[in-house]
Amino acid sequence: MNHPTREDLVAHLYSELPPERQTELTAHLGQCAECQKLVTEWRGTMAELDTWKLPAPQPKRERAPGNVAFAPFLKWAVAACLAIGFGFLGGRLSVPAPDAAALRAALAPELQKISAAVDAKLAEDRQAVTDILKTMQSQRTEDYASLRRAVETLAVNTEDSLETAQRQIVQLASFTEPTKP
Repeated sequence: MNHPTREDLVAHLYSELPPERQTELTAHLGQCAECQKLVTEWRGTMAELDTWKLPAPQPKRERAPGNVAFAPFLKWAVAACLAIGFGFLGGRLSVPAPDAAALRAALAPELQKISAAVDAKLAEDRQAVTDILKTMQSQRTEDYASLRRAVETLAVNTEDSLETAQRQIVQLASFTEPTKP
């Protein structure tokens, strides 16, 4: 037997199915004892839930005596935080605003000295980099000349070796075995 899904049975209980599907499920419940038993249990549960009432709210209880020992320390901590906060706020509000023009005038000579020192250091760094680049260029030129000499020497030696090898090959090619008497 093909049983309907639980979702279909719940929708049937709340009459949320289309009329033809509702009729099919009613007919199935009339024939199937297993599905009928399940729906009957659900209807009983729904009836119990409908009659259930929330319990009356209970009156508030006093705090447990164990927390009373900690309360004075908490009060003193809050009072200390408030005193520090108000002291800081009062100090910040009681100080007059700084005179920006006087501050600029006082700091201008120092800033000019710092700026001059930074510019001098930048010039030194540029000169050092230029010197290093010149040294690297001269080293590169020397390395190129050395490599060129080495390659030319190799070419000459190779050419001499090839000529010697060629002569030896010609001698071997013209060599004939002596005849036996």
